[in-house]
Amino acid sequence: MLIGWLDDVVRPGGVWSDERVIVFTEYRDTQRWLQELLAARAASAATGVELLYGWMDVERRERIKAEFQASPDLSPIRILLATDAASEGIDLQRYCHRLVHYEIPWNPNRLEQRNGRIDRHGQRSPEVLVHHFVSKGFQQTAPGSLEGDLEFLYIAARKIEEIREDLGSVGPVIAEQVEEAMLGHRHSLDTDAAEQKRATQRRVLKIERDLRAEIARLREHLDESNSELRIPENVERVVQTALELARQPRLEQRMLRRGGSTERVFELPLLTGSWALAGEGVAHPVTGEVRPITFDHDVASGHDDVVLVHLQHRLVQQSLRLLRAEIWATDAAARLSRVTARLVPDQVLPDPAVVAHGAPRHHRQRPSPSPRGGRRSGRDHPRRAMPRKVGRTDHYANRSECELRAPFLAI
Repeated sequence: MLIGWLDDVVRPGGVWSDERVIVFTEYRDTQRWLQELLAARAASAATGVELLYGWMDVERRERIKAEFQASPDLSPIRILLATDAASEGIDLQRYCHRLVHYEIPWNPNRLEQRNGRIDRHGQRSPEVLVHHFVSKGFQQTAPGSLEGDLEFLYIAARKIEEIREDLGSVGPVIAEQVEEAMLGHRHSLDTDAAEQKRATQRRVLKIERDLRAEIARLREHLDESNSELRIPENVERVVQTALELARQPRLEQRMLRRGGSTERVFELPLLTGSWALAGEGVAHPVTGEVRPITFDHDVASGHDDVVLVHLQHRLVQQSLRLLRAEIWATDAAARLSRVTARLVPDQVLPDPAVVAHGAPRHHRQRPSPSPRGGRRSGRDHPRRAMPRKVGRTDHYANRSECELRAPFLAI
């Protein structure tokens, strides 16, 4: 029955589709047996089926996880046979929304853990389908029989889903009762205590909803701050400056086409010495193709054809370490100048301007530098130039035609 159902889902008419399914077993013997059945069904089945279990080689385990999360166009895996070793802390939801419990564990906690591999943030399908076996006529069977135990587990699984919607986690509520039932000491579930908690929990859920709304508001504020501070552009500037100081090749800009849109990305050159480690993870885990990098989270979000270089990325961290060292270097050893001159078109800034970055003295820990300065015009009084407030500093710097003294970093 399972093999036929899998054929209908992932290999209709003998042709592999883009659908994926995870089949959980409790025992390795069962897992190997299912693999043999699928392999005997068709010679091509061997390429579409993979195993995930405990004590397997770490490198192979990570490769299988990466291939299952990769696009079906890049990876042939369609069926993942997994034991409970794959039910904790693994994301498998990107291209899979179907799961089968071939063997149901006694402990509902493990059911939740299994379901959580695909029923989680980042799931693209509007619904997650979870299946398990029942016996024919299971609803009329006597307690203690195999069919009765399956009926009990069916009720337990259904109850788990109902209560989990209100309580979030139900393992401690009924896990012990399920084990008692499997040992013949119980014939029904007692969820009264859990039900009584619902009224209180609903009040808690209202607080959680308000908290989520506040988090959404703060997220919006963070996005606005990122836009105002131009985080992607400034991180790019940090990296480019550090590479220049370290005598490494610069990042090469190119355009990445996706459907009807075009994104600005960078090719990471071949770095040498300690900088070579910054290139780890750039190769695609399935194809091995070297991917471009981006400093923009929106460009990388939901895609695996580009690598996000975030603030904690090795390349950024190494760049920041170098720049910090240069800032505090002595004048004789410093390679990063504290002073620079730029040429700006007259239509952008008609008068000479001086900008200095500093912070108030009373800010003793991690002061935030702010620009101070003035525009000096001697047209009316050549011998007595008057300072004026400098505004739109970033605008002037970005419109500059060339830099007379380099490298200089101003963020």
